Amino acid sequence: MNTTTAPVDDDTEIVYSWLPQYIGLHGHAGVGKDTVAKILEKYGYTPVAFADRLREALYVLNPLVEEGYGGTEYRIQYLVDTYGWDSVKRNSPEVRRLLQVLGTEVGREMIGQNVWVDSLFKNLEEDKKYVFTDVRFVNEHQAVDSRLGLLIKIERPGTEPANDHKSEQGLPDLWFDATIVNDGTLKDLNTKVREILRLA
Repeated sequence: MNTTTAPVDDDTEIVYSWLPQYIGLHGHAGVGKDTVAKILEKYGYTPVAFADRLREALYVLNPLVEEGYGGTEYRIQYLVDTYGWDSVKRNSPEVRRLLQVLGTEVGREMIGQNVWVDSLFKNLEEDKKYVFTDVRFVNEHQAVDSRLGLLIKIERPGTEPANDHKSEQGLPDLWFDATIVNDGTLKDLNTKVREILRLA
């Protein structure tokens, strides 16, 4: 049986034996998936993303991009090393577009639907717990579901898809074990996560 331990204030550990090994998070950009993943770290989960290997691939390709940085061209590696992926994606729509095209039109449609799923899972440790921060496609959902993972949809009022790319299309509500409406404070969000995990 997989168990999860989490530290408490008096330096003892609580064992959460019922928590699933995998949790998948779904939702548009900006709804709070990374924040939920950060909360889950307290309960023994390591955040990973199906796009991790995709970002590594674009980093290796290292194309020039200029949009979003004053018209000056920079290499991807310089931007990522200086500002980090989250900042680069926010400030350069071209970088987001490159990730989407490389991930979908090149990776999924030219190489194989499971190219990023297989690449990620083969690098995971068998005895660790993971939260997937970017369940976007049917096969990514199936990869978590088939391993008896918990699938959570996150919504934030007023948050819309970043663009009309395939990766921004949502999955049916019925496919998820729980839905979090992120419409309050960080404390509220933490409470909602604990309720889903039966920790409240």
